[in-house]
Amino acid sequence: MEKEEELANWGFWMIDAKNVILIFEENIMEKPFVKAGGIISLTDARYFSAWGVEWLGFPVGGSPEMISPAALTAITEWIEGPHITAEFGMETTSNILAVADQTAVEGIQVNQFFPISELSALSEYTIFQEYVVEPGQTMASIDVFLQDREEWVDFFILDFSKNNVSWPKIRSGLSFNEQSLRECCARMAIYLDIPFSGQELAPLLESLKPWGLNIKGGDEEKIGFKSFEDLDEIMEVLSGL
Repeated sequence: MEKEEELANWGFWMIDAKNVILIFEENIMEKPFVKAGGIISLTDARYFSAWGVEWLGFPVGGSPEMISPAALTAITEWIEGPHITAEFGMETTSNILAVADQTAVEGIQVNQFFPISELSALSEYTIFQEYVVEPGQTMASIDVFLQDREEWVDFFILDFSKNNVSWPKIRSGLSFNEQSLRECCARMAIYLDIPFSGQELAPLLESLKPWGLNIKGGDEEKIGFKSFEDLDEIMEVLSGL
């Protein structure tokens, strides 16, 4: 009971061990949770772990931009701190559960085409579901998708990056409505995947107040080496919040 009272004082109510709902109030929480996704190398995993991100996401599969379950396990043996999620594309529920069991991950990320009727089968894990936002799409159409699935999904990832819908485009109103996105972030646990620079991050957070950010890893320049100059600027801003 003491823990519930403490959370309530900061705007939180503990619903159960898996689900926490944040009651957003003005300036109640400026620092978002961070999930680093698309990680396929130990270099990326170590980098984000050192910055203290909450989640590391590893795309699992057979294509070049993915890694095998064995590689995921090998990388995470060297990592301490973040929770681990496996990220899936068009995989069947049985394959997803087999990989999750093999790798002992805590979270599972599925794409927007994963059958709503099968989400309950993943309930043993923290569920992330990605939704790729199209240019010019309205929040009303996205809301239908989110509301239909919020009973089972712990966190939604709204991916603006795949179609290069950047924060400046959202602010200008050319590609999306900023106010409607702000209202969505206030209602649900949303991780935003939006192209932005370090200088643009503070205005983004001030306006939208998302639950979290989904930041992508990338290819190494050579094995064990990668330039993190652009990411350093973003992570430094986040660490100062």
